[in-house]
Amino acid sequence: MKFQDVFLIALFTFSLLFFGCNGDDDSPPTQPGATCDLVCLNGGLINVDSCLCACLPGYSGDSCQNVNMVCELECLNGGVLDFDSCLCDCPQGFSGDSCEVEPTKTELLISKNWMVEGLTVEPAIDIDNNGTQENNLIPFLAACNLDDFYDFNADGSYTVEEGVSKCDPNDPSIIQSGNWLWNSDETRIIIEPFGQGAPTSELEIISISFTEVVLSSTQVSQGVTYTYTQTWN
Repeated sequence: MKFQDVFLIALFTFSLLFFGCNGDDDSPPTQPGATCDLVCLNGGLINVDSCLCACLPGYSGDSCQNVNMVCELECLNGGVLDFDSCLCDCPQGFSGDSCEVEPTKTELLISKNWMVEGLTVEPAIDIDNNGTQENNLIPFLAACNLDDFYDFNADGSYTVEEGVSKCDPNDPSIIQSGNWLWNSDETRIIIEPFGQGAPTSELEIISISFTEVVLSSTQVSQGVTYTYTQTWN
């Protein structure tokens, strides 16, 4: 046996004696517990102790796998934003991504049947000749007329129909019918009743919505211009 071989055997034996299994090993013991195999995606950071991912803004899920939509949409005209879908729930008649498209006046006018709720005049008049000037004319209308309703159609036709109560049980259901149209800038409704000699009337639109229409018209009597304002609902 060569000297080098003897030397290597002796060195190996010395190593086992000196560094071998030592009952006095003071290295920290291995902590018990399950191994965390969770992988955090999209830049998330793992917390090994809790085995949970801390996700960056805009991400969610156990592994930060969900990309959350950042919604910067602003809903107009009373629209309500659904953050999950990032869509606007628009009020009746409004459309567009942000409810920015308003309904047309025609859409508003034909959306329901209208009944007269208010009728006033300026300047005041003595309507019942009792010496008192009146602005509010509703109390002077017969109750059987207050539930009559106007029905405007998209084809340009209209009807005025009896409500539940009739002033005369023999009155027809349709009191008046004819055609309607807008003026050039849609600020006035022109009403053309059918029937020989039936006068055409023109009503100015003060305001219009899905729930209320306010109109006005004028009449000259004895050199005085009277403005009548009607409110329909």
